[in-house]
Amino acid sequence: MKEQMAYGLRDGMAAISLLDQECRTSRIEVLRGLDGLADGWFSQLPEGAPRDDKVLNLMAFLFGKDRFAGNAEDYYSLDNCFIHRVLEHKRGLPVTLSILAVILAEEAGCDIITMTPD
Repeated sequence: MKEQMAYGLRDGMAAISLLDQECRTSRIEVLRGLDGLADGWFSQLPEGAPRDDKVLNLMAFLFGKDRFAGNAEDYYSLDNCFIHRVLEHKRGLPVTLSILAVILAEEAGCDIITMTPD
């Protein structure tokens, strides 16, 4: 079920990007952008890291200095809703950034939606 959800969420966000009237990219290119971000995280993730360490590492990777953040200057911009724009500008709505974190965590086999303390 988790694998299906991650694929569905990832693919769904890519499909939603196509609703952007100014989108000049394909669903496959959006998915490649997500894959590239995941590969960047995986390449610096310590092998065999426990779940809690993966989550902390993911949050630092995504939201550390000069990384992804909420768009305080233009909160209502549609760019904050579309995952391809968030990947491009590194700014988005909190919900879009949260979905990005869930997608990457699921790619690593880490469920952060129902996460409870060990």
